[in-house]
Amino acid sequence: MESKILQKYSKYTVSQLLKQATLHFNLYIRLRDTDENGYGKCISSGRTIKIPDRNSHAGHYIAHGSCSALRYNEDNVHLQSLSDNYFKSGNQLEYRKNLKRKIGAEKLEELENALSIKKPFRWDRFTLIDLVETYKAKSKALKKTKNFKI
Repeated sequence: MESKILQKYSKYTVSQLLKQATLHFNLYIRLRDTDENGYGKCISSGRTIKIPDRNSHAGHYIAHGSCSALRYNEDNVHLQSLSDNYFKSGNQLEYRKNLKRKIGAEKLEELENALSIKKPFRWDRFTLIDLVETYKAKSKALKKTKNFKI
């Protein structure tokens, strides 16, 4: 990693870097799962969701509280409605069914097996800086590629 990038984030705490990584990762997930007009389908209910909107979330299949290592795993996080994510606790049954269709049984099994590994996990500042920069760039590229009108 370039020293210029490290210097840019030198005053950030690990907690602040986590917030930045989450912000940019979640934006990428929302952009990835929508069309150029900002419309996508909720992974759980199939409901149409528009971004940017407070109704559009980047919902985790396996909550990062249960397995922190999966917090920024692209297979684990998908566009989800506020209703399904918060009020229906992720609507896990439908999420799993649709996730299996989307990523395949093998990748789904890998995600679920990660839960059985009880290894402590901590995010370090270099990994978080890398995540912030990676998802900033991925979001920018998606906006350009999809020619977003949002």
